[in-house]
Amino acid sequence: ALGFHGDPQAIPMFRQWLTEVPDDAPALAADLLRAAGRLGWPDLSEAITDLWGRFSQTEVRLNLLWALGETGGDRSVRFLLSLVRSRDEELSDSEFLWTARSLRRCGVIGREAIRGAVAMAKAGGGERDRVARLAALAGVN
Repeated sequence: ALGFHGDPQAIPMFRQWLTEVPDDAPALAADLLRAAGRLGWPDLSEAITDLWGRFSQTEVRLNLLWALGETGGDRSVRFLLSLVRSRDEELSDSEFLWTARSLRRCGVIGREAIRGAVAMAKAGGGERDRVARLAALAGVN
């Protein structure tokens, strides 16, 4: 990843690698996610989030959550927050913790998204317990 760090021309190549990782290769998916996170390119966030539904292994999912915190941007924040709000998604304790950490690492946009989710939940527009837990883990009041 470090060899590509300053070269945004590698974005399409990394996007392709993330898209084409075989479903029976979770270790490769985890490695590619770590590399994508180290690069920190927001343009990769869509390809990163697409792997969530394909892999349920803890190593892949934690690396995916971490990578989204490193890439940041609107898409990453929306995806991370949707995981917390989704009634269909059951996050493990570690996944929940990494979601909170990643949202916080997304900077102002992540922290404001948490504050907005808390306000909506208090008004009856969201999952109160999950959002309150998220805010506490991320250290956002």
